[in-house]
Amino acid sequence: MSAAPSASPSASPSDAPSSSPSASPSSAPSAAPTRCPRTQPILIDTIGTSQFEDTPIEITFQNTTHVGFTVTNTWETTFTNVFTQYHQGGFGETECLEEENVQSFSEVSEYTAVCMHNVPISIVNIWVVDGNNAIFSVNDDAEVPECCHPPEFSEVPIVQYTFKLNCTHPCPPDEDETLAPAARRLSENDDNKHEIPQQSPATASSGANQPDSANKDGHFCVSEDYPCGEDGSRVNVCHYSARDGYKTFCVPEADSDVLAFYKKDYCGPCVRGFGETARK
Repeated sequence: MSAAPSASPSASPSDAPSSSPSASPSSAPSAAPTRCPRTQPILIDTIGTSQFEDTPIEITFQNTTHVGFTVTNTWETTFTNVFTQYHQGGFGETECLEEENVQSFSEVSEYTAVCMHNVPISIVNIWVVDGNNAIFSVNDDAEVPECCHPPEFSEVPIVQYTFKLNCTHPCPPDEDETLAPAARRLSENDDNKHEIPQQSPATASSGANQPDSANKDGHFCVSEDYPCGEDGSRVNVCHYSARDGYKTFCVPEADSDVLAFYKKDYCGPCVRGFGETARK
């Protein structure tokens, strides 16, 4: 009789599945989406020919009534003077601050500007003085206004940049952004800073001077910001045309609504103006 059946199957079934299910997903989900970026400052005017590669102004805070921003030397040279003019009070008052010997790629300072009553924007003027004649040209012939109390400049290249800042944050506000930050935060070394006071403390800090953004049915520019006319019921506006350049007009508030359609126009008298004209 033939031998007994061969031994048990030559080998047990193949090993268990080669390995447990593949490792958990290779990595945790990517970091939470970053908050939507703040709106960027809009350059609306330049006096001089020298441009910048990186914008020298950045918005840091927005809550409709106030806008915070920093000014930075984004050029590869030290500037002898940088003047920053912005709105501080609720009736068109401005403050102009000077910084001396601003190093390359260093922050000048951080500021907080007041926004217009019925339009959440604010205008900021920056004068950059190249007293060392390092990079600006002889065609850079801007003039720092007397309200900034500049020193006597003799044939020094100066460029003026005028920016429009949006005061409304594109994202829902954080709890820590419901109040405006300090009016101005200085950097650690204040040795080179010169503050040019232009308003009395009572005027600048009075609660009655704070913008009232609740009036959503107002006009683009309002007389509370830039009053003009015999009784102060009209408003100053700055309008640009290719033929006449920048001109200041004193108009009824309702007529100022058209400025919303012109990128270079803004409320208030022109910083640079080829003439003052009253429109009836």
